Amino acid sequence: MASSAEPVVRDAEHDDVAAICRFGEAHIRPHYAPLIGAEAADEQVRRWWNETHVGAAVAEGLVVVAEADGQILGVGQRGRRGADHVVYKWSGSKPVPPTALHSGSCGVSAICPASPRQACHMSSV
Repeated sequence: MASSAEPVVRDAEHDDVAAICRFGEAHIRPHYAPLIGAEAADEQVRRWWNETHVGAAVAEGLVVVAEADGQILGVGQRGRRGADHVVYKWSGSKPVPPTALHSGSCGVSAICPASPRQACHMSSV
């Protein structure tokens, strides 16, 4: 059954951590396995989509989620590598319309794609 709720993009909260990890389990392997192999895709999930790593990023205010009806539709995580700003996670399972744009403490507006293989639209705010 299709959701009638309008998706929103918002800052992730501590209570989202387990759902974000489940999202990674469900969507990251199928996307990456054909590109980098099943073993490397499994390693991506184990290393970057676990409660310790995700929980720390959420606590630092580095993660946003797209959600509707309590279901996570997309995840974005930013950070720094040295002096450079980077996007570490950017995955979506369903389209999120422009009305769901969010600009919060992360300083990024985002629309999650219908598929992780599609390009994401991001713009600075």
